[in-house]
Amino acid sequence: MQEHKGNIIKIDGNLITVKILQVSACAHCAEKKFCTLAESKEKEITVSETNPEAYSVGEEVNIITQKRQVFTAVLWAYVLPLVVLFAGVGIGTMLTFTEVHSALLGLVAVAIYYVFLMAINKILSKSLEFKISKIQ
Repeated sequence: MQEHKGNIIKIDGNLITVKILQVSACAHCAEKKFCTLAESKEKEITVSETNPEAYSVGEEVNIITQKRQVFTAVLWAYVLPLVVLFAGVGIGTMLTFTEVHSALLGLVAVAIYYVFLMAINKILSKSLEFKISKIQ
């Protein structure tokens, strides 16, 4: 399971909106104040809860998702675009394009892939399910 702590900011019927602070992997590094790679940003996640009366606005809670769902998201967002890039460059090379044209073909293929991802975003977001739990 993947967990993030957050604060409830809104309860609307059975929908609970939680604000989490998403931090990069190097956020805990001692040198982060000197590095431009360290970043953190706030995100709002809406969770459907069958018992919203058990929660209150301002309460600190855990947002939980299954690791399988996280790995699937990583696959769609990072692994498959890399495969598409290499496939585009490989196809360009097989068609005896110049190196520059092969690289451009790979980049265009990745751009088309991300447009495709944007088109199916609603379908993909339905498969990513978050759960909420109280902090013990």
